[in-house]
Amino acid sequence: MQIIIKSKRIYLKKFKSSDVTRQYKNWMEDSAVSQFLIYRKSSNISDLKKYVENLDNINNFFFKIIDTKSNKHIGNVKLGPLNYKTKSANFGILIGDKNFHNIGIGSETTKLVTDFLFNFLNFKKIEFVCFSKNIPAIKMYEKLKFMKKKTTLKVKFKNEIHNQIVFYKYNNVKKNN
Repeated sequence: MQIIIKSKRIYLKKFKSSDVTRQYKNWMEDSAVSQFLIYRKSSNISDLKKYVENLDNINNFFFKIIDTKSNKHIGNVKLGPLNYKTKSANFGILIGDKNFHNIGIGSETTKLVTDFLFNFLNFKKIEFVCFSKNIPAIKMYEKLKFMKKKTTLKVKFKNEIHNQIVFYKYNNVKKNN
C-alpha cells in the first residue's frame, strides 16, 4: 500500500532504498545539516541503502519530504519504532535541503506525522528526543505544544557529552466507539 500524506507545501511519500542518492549522502556528510542527528549511519551510499531497507518493516514509517511546487526531495521523517502495545511512537526529522530551512517545513512535517499517527493509526503518544543545544527544534516543539519530560539522559556525541530533552504529545481526541 502506497501512503502519501499531503499538506499545502509538502507531501510525504515512502522512502525506498532506491531513493538514496548522492544528494542524500551529501546531507548526511554536511555537519550543518546533520549536526543534531542522534543516530547517524555511515554516509557511504551502500550503508545508507541498507539503513533504509532495515526501516522497511511494520515497526517504522520512513518518508521522504517532498516540496509540492518543485517535486524535489528536501528531507526525511521517520516515525518509529512503533509500539503497538502502548500505542506510542518516536520520530525523527531531517530537512536536508538548506533552501528549506527556517521557513516552517519542520513544523508542517511534524504536524502531518502527528496527524497521521493519531488519526490514521489511532496511536496515543508521539515522542521526540533532541539535544539541549538544538535550540531551533526546542522552539518548534514548544510552539507545537509538545510537553517536555524532565530527563537526565546524556549521550556522547562528537567527543562531547550532551544533555537530551524528550518532547512528547498525547492524542487528546476522543473517538466515539
